[in-house]
Amino acid sequence: MKSQLENQTKTKIKVNGRFPLQGTVDVDGAKNAVLPLIAAACLATDGVTTLENVPAISDVHAMTSIMDKIGVLNNLENTILRIESNTIKSEHIPQHLAAPLRQSILFLGVLVTTLGEAKVALPGGDKIGGNRPIDFHIDALNAFGVDISIDDGVIYAKAKKLPLTGGRITFRYPSFGATITALISATLAEGVTVIENAAMEPEIFDLINMLNKMGAKINGSGTNRLTVEGVQKLIGVMHKVIPDRIEAGTLLTAMAMTNGSGTIKGFIPGHNQPLLNLCRNIGLELSMIGNDSICIKKTDALLPFNVTTGSFPSVSSDLQPLLTSMATQCKGESIITDSVYNDRFNHIPELLRMGANIQVKGRSIHILGGEILKGSTVTGKDLRATSSLICAGLAATGSTFVYGLEHLHRGHGNLVKKLLSLGASIRYE
Repeated sequence: MKSQLENQTKTKIKVNGRFPLQGTVDVDGAKNAVLPLIAAACLATDGVTTLENVPAISDVHAMTSIMDKIGVLNNLENTILRIESNTIKSEHIPQHLAAPLRQSILFLGVLVTTLGEAKVALPGGDKIGGNRPIDFHIDALNAFGVDISIDDGVIYAKAKKLPLTGGRITFRYPSFGATITALISATLAEGVTVIENAAMEPEIFDLINMLNKMGAKINGSGTNRLTVEGVQKLIGVMHKVIPDRIEAGTLLTAMAMTNGSGTIKGFIPGHNQPLLNLCRNIGLELSMIGNDSICIKKTDALLPFNVTTGSFPSVSSDLQPLLTSMATQCKGESIITDSVYNDRFNHIPELLRMGANIQVKGRSIHILGGEILKGSTVTGKDLRATSSLICAGLAATGSTFVYGLEHLHRGHGNLVKKLLSLGASIRYE
């Protein structure tokens, strides 16, 4: 984790734009996969779980701090995280540990499943799209016979009995986080649990793969209907975290916006197909190399596009800010509609500072692209907004100074280093 820790004191990134990115770059392990895997590993009753390809991000450090607090023995060294089984001692996660990240809510299911009770401060994370309620998590746990109340910013959960009792859960919306809570709670519950309208993101099925290796009995992987037959114990296993499809999209966006070319290793077609289809439609020449790499060729002109982001298999809402930046380089009007968040627009005022022509109409962003952006001083207010502003700076004239690095480091530990390797003029200041 050294590379990320070295930059914790830096306040901004300076980007000198208009340098085409060229070369080969690797994608780190997925943020949205590793955090649920860490929580699930705490369920094991025997052995040690070893996670490989763990990304160098601050959210991982936040999760290890939570494990330290509740008594779970763990050791993080470079990209390897080892988590010992059957060491949970405390049901309490205080506010200062829960606040840094949204996924702290996943420990609610872990603690009530293993100890029968939990006291977890309300989660934090990026402030995007207005409020991010936890009602789907509560509904899921209620289905297992867990009573929940919230008082003064703290969630109190108590099981009627242990083990929990399996049940039927039907989500009104395929919530990513709540699907994980349901899976975590169902693995050790008595009987059979059926999860309807479950989220289908690749990270969900990476979690299912690991849980099944641990001894869980989960069927339906690849569909929105999951069936879980509860088991009495789980064992520690070795598991490699899948590549981060959002970082892969970030690197692809950076290359496209700079008229660059190169190879991205760790770009899995099945995880990124919606983005691949979009990029080919706007004129990018892409070809797969084997099962997990993509080659991008220079493109003289990008075409405008119309896309609605949403839950998988739609184009991910996490890519919306990046696509907004890319649309500024597509000649003509592009329209991006976000079906997940009603006002995920933190990046737009900053892009306007750089000369972008953007209007927001309801949940839709209208971008009139084709003009060259101008370097400016901008601030990212969430993870994806910050990375989108870095991409904008790569395409702009002059120098762009990007603040908000505390958000960037939540999901990217080595992005600046990777862009440097591709020929970008970029550095921490």
